[in-house]
Amino acid sequence: MSVMPLNLIKGTRSVAYERLENTEDIDEVEHQIENLKSKCKDGRPLSSKDRRNLQELEGKLQVLRRRGRHLDIAERNCCSKVGIALRPVKVSLHYEIGSCSQM
Repeated sequence: MSVMPLNLIKGTRSVAYERLENTEDIDEVEHQIENLKSKCKDGRPLSSKDRRNLQELEGKLQVLRRRGRHLDIAERNCCSKVGIALRPVKVSLHYEIGSCSQM
């Protein structure tokens, strides 16, 4: 078992799970942005702290949206689909190689 690579033992996170997490993060950041923008609806300017927070949140939102696009590409990638299908074969091959080297 010590011969097996760690990522085969540990496994990987699914793209669908990461997309769900990313969507939840986007919703949370958008909600925070709306809360900050609602402070200035009556015509008052935002404080410098709120402006800085708003800029940081907008930057974070851009990163999350970019990550979502990358996850879309990864989900459509045929190599990842083949890799998922062949995972049991990879595990059994590593197990066989490991047991042969211990003899």
